[in-house]
Amino acid sequence: MAVGRVGSSDYNYYQSVSQMRLERALEKNPRYQQSLQAVKPVSRVSSYYNNGGLEFIKSYSSTMTDVMSAANSLRSANSGSVANKMAAVSSDAAVAETALKYSSRASKEMTLDVQSVAKAQTNVSDGAKALDQAVSDMDFTVSQKGSSLSVQVSASKADGTTRTNKEMLEEAARQINAGNSGVTAALTEEKGIMTLKLQSKSTGTDHGFTVSGDMGAAAGAEKTVTAAQNAQYSVTEGNVTRNYTSQTNDVSLDTGRISAKLKDTGKTTVSLQADTEKIVKSMSELVDSYNDAVKFLDKNSDRGSGISQQLDRLGANLGSDSTLKRLGISKEKDGTMALDTEKLNKSLKEEPKLTKDLISGSNGIAQNLFNKAAGAMRTSPESLTNYETEESSQFSIYDPYQFMGRYGTTQLNYAMAGMLMNYLV
Repeated sequence: MAVGRVGSSDYNYYQSVSQMRLERALEKNPRYQQSLQAVKPVSRVSSYYNNGGLEFIKSYSSTMTDVMSAANSLRSANSGSVANKMAAVSSDAAVAETALKYSSRASKEMTLDVQSVAKAQTNVSDGAKALDQAVSDMDFTVSQKGSSLSVQVSASKADGTTRTNKEMLEEAARQINAGNSGVTAALTEEKGIMTLKLQSKSTGTDHGFTVSGDMGAAAGAEKTVTAAQNAQYSVTEGNVTRNYTSQTNDVSLDTGRISAKLKDTGKTTVSLQADTEKIVKSMSELVDSYNDAVKFLDKNSDRGSGISQQLDRLGANLGSDSTLKRLGISKEKDGTMALDTEKLNKSLKEEPKLTKDLISGSNGIAQNLFNKAAGAMRTSPESLTNYETEESSQFSIYDPYQFMGRYGTTQLNYAMAGMLMNYLV
């Protein structure tokens, strides 16, 4: 397994996630709860935490972690981000629908030319008056490559009465469908005229069939209305064109990386490109998490000057007006952002490389917000709330939450790992 260089911001992010998980584990552990009951901090420290200081620090940490997580899902530096995932896109879905079967990070384009689509054979009888009495028995065979099915229906019932054409056709259809062959039977009735439709279960010439014998009420069903047909198509990539034939309309392109369902004749351009649907969805989530952070900081601005500073830093230098406009982003009066997904989709379609770089590149908005939130996570609670801890002897290092309040939101891993061993082992 290859291990790449981990930057300070990335390390900060994974520290934050680990910290939140550890906090939740400790909260649920009875030994930890018992140890907290044994600790009796002095009133000055205790009153601060009882007045909501600890909950604020936890909420602050969670809010900034959410921004980092949303931004991380879009950064090209993150190998698992949506920016590094491709999609197979067909320019004309009426000709072929495509999907990516195996991951690929290389963009490419090819032309798919469908000359014919695969078809199943269809035979249809001439039609008979449903309520008229049958004039003859049925005794015919449906033959396919390597198999055959015999259909026999007597015009006379066991009691000696004569079946109607409808009864004859219903029994013939039942025998065909119960015969577990490669052909299905279906009946249609319109204005008292009933017809028998026979169709191969699979497309392609290998699944064609013949009908022969005494047809009775199903006269005409030996005639083919639609012949079995193979799909024929070509794929052009660069200056090379290759021709293909398929029994089905489900085919593979690009040595199996792309699956395609052929729909109709014609040409379509198949492209391996960034998955715009996932990018737009992740951008929407990033804007939502950013807006939540802005609202949280604004709501708690009276706690200390550090909050206002973080609010200013978060909203500063998000990108030029032209960049934000291209991404469909506009700034609201309250400091939040609004995302126009239609504009973003248009930019991703018309200028995919540039737009993707503005979102996920090293100087893109995702990396920018990731760094801002990482910086916010390194800020000590004292600077955020103007809280001063004058007497270290009054502070309990045995309470992980008090430890967090004193030393910040991302400097706990070694100390809390030790506590985890003490409490959970």
